[in-house]
Amino acid sequence: NLSFVFHMLPSVLILGMLFGLTASAGDRSKQSHAFCRWGLYGLSILLVSGCFYLGWKGTKTLRLLWPVLYAERSLAVDQPEAAMLHLERAAQEWGGFRVLEEKGNRARVIASIQNLSGKEVRKWNGMAADAYRRGLTIHPYNPVLALNLGNTCSDLGLNEEAEKSLERAVELQGGLEAGFRSNYYLAQHLYKVWQERWMKERRAEEALAQFIRARKLLEVSDSQIWSQMSREAEPLRKGIVESIKFLEGAGVRPAEIAQ
Repeated sequence: NLSFVFHMLPSVLILGMLFGLTASAGDRSKQSHAFCRWGLYGLSILLVSGCFYLGWKGTKTLRLLWPVLYAERSLAVDQPEAAMLHLERAAQEWGGFRVLEEKGNRARVIASIQNLSGKEVRKWNGMAADAYRRGLTIHPYNPVLALNLGNTCSDLGLNEEAEKSLERAVELQGGLEAGFRSNYYLAQHLYKVWQERWMKERRAEEALAQFIRARKLLEVSDSQIWSQMSREAEPLRKGIVESIKFLEGAGVRPAEIAQ
């Protein structure tokens, strides 16, 4: 996580400006020296005011997040609706993507609780997808948000949005498949969607093309991850390979995939 760079860099720039003003002040006239001194005072006041403002905003945000993220027993366990309200208010207070990401993650955890009705599961997954979308408007180059949105939309049956989000996650993750597994999750989504379309809609040519695409994605994933992680993908790989063999054995030719 390299987010510390974005916190430190402004401070380093400001510190450099202060050193520069201080170093140049000694070789100038009294008038110039006074100007530099008052400039330093003004800059210091501005910095202190900014620190107080951010400190106040941060304190209010932490107060909202504490019962959800840091309490011994999270508010999300007993009062999930109240927990989401706290996270939403914190997101509005601070304005960054991280609180929205946490809201989406918590909603996904709640959606995975057993004995929830299908309507309840869809509600919580929908809340998670909305949080991830909002996070991506703030930080459109975050592979975690794109990956989480893709998987959530896949569960919601929003197949086109899921595919686009997972493709975006593959693009954003670069070669870090071991950390994100975007190729794997895109392959999993494609296999799930086209297995259903093959069975229900008899779209065999298109299904075969997508199964071949999913196999290639798994091959890319396998080339970038550890052997243990590769073994975890074995059930998916087996299903894809068997489906391809069956369709090719039946004389089906893969359709061209629109780019």
